[in-house]
Amino acid sequence: MLSAGNDLHAFREISVHYEHRERNYVQAVSFVEKALASVQLSPGQQQELEKRLAQLRGKIAKLEEKNEIDE
Repeated sequence: MLSAGNDLHAFREISVHYEHRERNYVQAVSFVEKALASVQLSPGQQQELEKRLAQLRGKIAKLEEKNEIDE
């Protein structure tokens, strides 16, 4: 059985995979949100995940802006 720490690590690594390998930022956000919702977090872990979520949402916003400009 996985511990909360392992769950957090798994969610984060899957999120990184989707961000870096697949370039699927929406899916990466989904896994960060799952980690925030389902794992008991320390304040530092919570802050790290919220920062990651903000960064991913920023990337999505930039891509959406770029697509609007290109059209």
